[in-house]
Parts: sequence; structure tokens; C-alpha cells
Amino acid sequence: MSKTVYIGRFTPTTGGVTAKNSAIFSELSKHIKIKKLDLTLLKKGKISMLFSLLNALCTRRGSLIIGTTAKPRRFLSKFLYYFNRKVMNRSVLMVMGGAFGDIVSKDKAYQKWVSGYKAVFVETERMKNQLEAIGLTNIRIFENCRRKPETKIEVNSRDGRLKCVCFSMIYPEKGIDTVLQAAKELTDITFDFWGPIDSAYEEEFLSCAAKLPNCHYRGVFKVQGDNVYNMLNGYDLLLFPTRMEGEGVPGTLIEAKIAALPSIVSDVAHNSVLVQDGINGIVLKENTVECLIDTIKIAEKNDEFLTKLKCGAKESGKKYYFEKHIDELLSSLK
Repeated sequence: MSKTVYIGRFTPTTGGVTAKNSAIFSELSKHIKIKKLDLTLLKKGKISMLFSLLNALCTRRGSLIIGTTAKPRRFLSKFLYYFNRKVMNRSVLMVMGGAFGDIVSKDKAYQKWVSGYKAVFVETERMKNQLEAIGLTNIRIFENCRRKPETKIEVNSRDGRLKCVCFSMIYPEKGIDTVLQAAKELTDITFDFWGPIDSAYEEEFLSCAAKLPNCHYRGVFKVQGDNVYNMLNGYDLLLFPTRMEGEGVPGTLIEAKIAALPSIVSDVAHNSVLVQDGINGIVLKENTVECLIDTIKIAEKNDEFLTKLKCGAKESGKKYYFEKHIDELLSSLK
């Protein structure tokens, strides 16, 4: 069997694209002969990586998986369409992020290029429908998957004070400023923050958090095996009032589901598709400090409702296990 080459970013960082590429590559390695080309090394000026990339793009054998961010995704799709359609017709595009459907819908040339792939995998049914509505017939769904935990995840009852967590990059557009404002009013509730802080926001965030005794910055979590699920399972609510319209399927929401942790999310991008309001989380009616406060209070005052959300989160997390999706990806590479 000819080798598949996976082109994307793999060097360990906190980014969602890197994490997803690494997880997919690891899972595929169990089933097929596959090699990775890490574009992070190309950006760092490693010349040998440039030659490896050119060789992968120009070969007439095997297949490719393209798992890059927006700009290189567009360039590589255009290049393959015009210069190596034969390999492109055997290759797949892994789309990460929520803006791809909007971009392609408005760009006739881009529509033509991506039609050349054997399959284009997007993360939500909504994006699949959007792309099929403009005539693309090679659209498939590959959720932002995770490995099934080896340890058993329990639905925990609330123990004492309500414990909320933010588990993402830390900057205002992710809604961190909204959470901090809510924390000022909800003094009997604990708020923990995990994740790398944007340098432009670091001083302001740390200063604000230090003034609030119920807020704690815990640093950047180091994921090892199932420890991320065990950590998240110790909280009662995940808060994600993002304002980023280009959000795809945030990994933090998937990990929270698997950890039996319900999320409170803004009605932005694909959030309301991922979180079913009142079933496995809560979708904010308005993305405001006041609405977030009121919503957290509802969960705080109703333990039965909170436990119901935790059970719903755990159940909905099962659809994001790799074993439910890997076969379709493998079949597209044959």
C-alpha cells in the first residue's frame, strides 16, 4: 500500500489545530502506513522540510491529508488542483475552524479547488449542509474527536461551593473578561482559569484575577493520558462565553462533555449545535455579564438540574470518540 503523507502542524503547542492533527495522526498510525510533514518546522526555516513538502505535493503515488490553517489550506488546494490533480483525487482535506463554510461559499474559485479532493471533512452538520448547498458533493463529517478514556468517568454531585472553570486560551475575545466581571458579583462561587495567557492581556488579566479572592489562575494544563478528564470532572460548570465568530468545534467543549462537565456557552458560531440548551449545558440568551450571572445562579440553586446537565454532558460526549469516526476517514484514503 502506498504511503499517506499528513501535512499540517504537529509541534507541541496549545493550539487546537496542532492537537487535532497529532491525535488523528496517532490514531491513523495504528491502521495505515503514514508519514507526517510538520509545517511548523518549515516556518522555522528548516530547508529540508521545504524539499520534503515539494516532494509530497509533486509525487504521483500515495495520498495526502491536508490539515492546515486557512492560508496554507487555500494555497495547497489551489496548487494540487492545477498541478497534481491525480493525487488530489485520492486525498482528503481536514477542515479545522468554523469560518471555512462562509469563506468557500463566497469564493467560486475555492469551490472548484476543494471539489478536487476525494473527501473534505468538516466538524459539524451545519457546515456540511452549507457546503452541499453550493453544490459540493465530497463533504463528510469528522467530529473534533478524542480518545475514549481508559478510566471510568463518574457524574459527581456538587460538593460545597459551586466550582466553575475556564479552560482555553486566555484573552478577552474568549469571554474571559465577561467571566471576571461575573465573578465580582458571585463571591460565593469559585472560578478557576486554565490556559496560556495572550501576552497583550496578561498584565490586565493577572491584576484583575488577583483582586478577586474567588478567582485563581492555575497555569497551562499539561495533558497526559486521561488526566484532563479527571481534572475537568472536579468542576461543576465550564464557562465559554466566547465572542469569536470563527470558532469551529472548540476542543474544550468536547473534553468537558467526556468529563461529564456541562458548559455554559454563548450563542456564537457552532456552540448551540454542540451544546443542547437545558440537556447537556446552557446556551446564553445574551452574551452579557448579567445573563451569565443569572445563568450560573440557576445552576447553583438547583442541584437536581445541575446533575441532569452533567449526565447529559457525559452521554453526549460518547459521539466524539475516535472509534466512531475513524473508519470513514480510512475508507477515504483507500
